[in-house]
Order: sequence, then C-alpha cells, then structure tokens
Amino acid sequence: YDAGVMNGHYYIASAFIPGQTLEQALQRDRLTIRRAVEIARNLADALGYAHNLGVIHRDVKPANIILDARGEPLLTDFGLARIEDANEQLTREGSLLGTPAYMAPEQASRRHGEVGPHSDQYSLGVILYEMLTGTRPFRGKGEALISKLLNEAPPPPRAVNPRVPRDLEAVCLRAMGRRPEDRYPSCLDLAEDLSRWLRGEPVYALRLKPHQRALRWIQRHPIPSALGAGVVLLALTSTLTSLWLWQNSRPGDGALQRRIEQLESEVQRLRSENKAARRLRHSLRKAEGDDARQRELLEEFLQQPDGP
Repeated sequence: YDAGVMNGHYYIASAFIPGQTLEQALQRDRLTIRRAVEIARNLADALGYAHNLGVIHRDVKPANIILDARGEPLLTDFGLARIEDANEQLTREGSLLGTPAYMAPEQASRRHGEVGPHSDQYSLGVILYEMLTGTRPFRGKGEALISKLLNEAPPPPRAVNPRVPRDLEAVCLRAMGRRPEDRYPSCLDLAEDLSRWLRGEPVYALRLKPHQRALRWIQRHPIPSALGAGVVLLALTSTLTSLWLWQNSRPGDGALQRRIEQLESEVQRLRSENKAARRLRHSLRKAEGDDARQRELLEEFLQQPDGP
C-alpha cells in the first residue's frame, strides 16, 4: 500500500493475508488433482499479468505462495523480482539468485541475461509437478542438485503417481521444458491449457487419440451421451407401437408381422447396448489416467457380438 523512508529506514507496507503457505499445505495433505490444477491455473494467470507489466518474479516457489481464507493462491515476496529489459548492473554474472529446487536451467546456469518470463513458467511447472506427485522432480542439495537439474530429465509425473492423467502430465512437462522455446509461449498460454483440462477439453500439449477424445466428450456431456441411445430407443418404440395398432386393423398381413418382429428385436438390442454403454462409461471413469486400460475397455465393447 505504501513505501518510503522513515528515520533512515526503508519500508514497504502491504496487505496482511491470513492463511498458510502452499509449502505448509503440501506438508499437511496431498491435494486432489483438480485442486492442484486450479491452484496452478490461478498462479499462471497471476504470473502472466505480472509479465505483461514487465515484472519477472525469479523466485516462484511454494513458500512464496499464500493460500488465503478462501483457499485462493496469492503470489508474494517479489524481493528478487526485476523489471524486464532493465539495466541490471547490481546482479553479478555467476551469482545464484533464487531457490535451486525450483529454478529453470538457464537460471541455475547463472546466465541472468537469459532469465525471463519463461523461467517463472518453469518454476510453476515444478510446483505443479510437486502438487501432482507429492515430491519435487529433482532431489538433493547444493551443486549436486544443480547438476541433476542441468543434466537429467525429470521423471514423468505418471511414473511417480500413476493417477496423474496423461494429458495433464504433458502440460506439466511442457511447462518444464529444458529450453525456453520448449515451454508455452507465455504463462497465459499455460493458464489456458490448464483451463481446458479443467473443462474436460483436449489440451494443446497433447494430441489425443480418437478413443480419448470420445471419452472426454462422454465426460463433458454425460446427459446427452446417455440420452442419445434413449432417444433412438423411444423413436423405435413409438414406431413399433404405431405398427402394432396398424396390424390390429389389418389382420393376416404376414409381411407386416415380420417387420414388427424385426423392430422388436432391434428395440431389445438397443436396450442391451444402452445398458452396456452405461457400464462402459462407468468403467472408463474408474480407469481414468490408465490409457492402456481405457483402450482395452473400448476394444472389448466394440468387439461384442451385439455391440455397434
């Protein structure tokens, strides 16, 4: 709210935010996957806003994120922040600025001239990784940690927590791309992909296979997908009823009787398929994140003798 000098001392007055840091929250409990994505999406939006103003944080980590009384994440401690393109004569090349466990490779290499918005995005990718898996991608201290960060690829999140959906893993790893050009163009683009995941839409970080797109549509539109077979069933039932009434007024029509029997068989088949589709949808939801199992379930359904 204010900044200045009082009695020879510099001061900054800012809002008091009751709550806990994200670091404290992660030490207490494992977040749900959806909650982790919501936090990361909001932080990506906040970083995108700061970057558009030319501000680079340079120390994005759970200890610098406060969850307020509503659980909303607030990015704090801009003590290492700098204005983009500003003359940074006070930063000595070769000095290490930030927290190694959350640093981007270019930051850990002490190449301060290459540190930019993409570096903050990498740090947020590490935070998302930690929220999804319960651990950071690289462990260790000091130069040993820096060496891992610079020379090793992070273990895929699904290798640590198989429940992480494959497309969300792709988003996380893209944000943590080794080179800045491997990451999203901006934190706002990262926020958009996380929003797409929350809405159940395909993400830009991963091109989904046809069966995965079908599953996503079912998950986003559970009522229409369930009603689709019901509408067809209702139409056939109505047709069957009409033909039955017509048959009663024209006794002895053998061709009509055979047609009615065919329609009765078709209605019974659709009823069976509707039940099978509901069971399939339930099984697919239980197997979320297991791509191989989902493909197996769909193939079994399509190979059923009475299936589509």
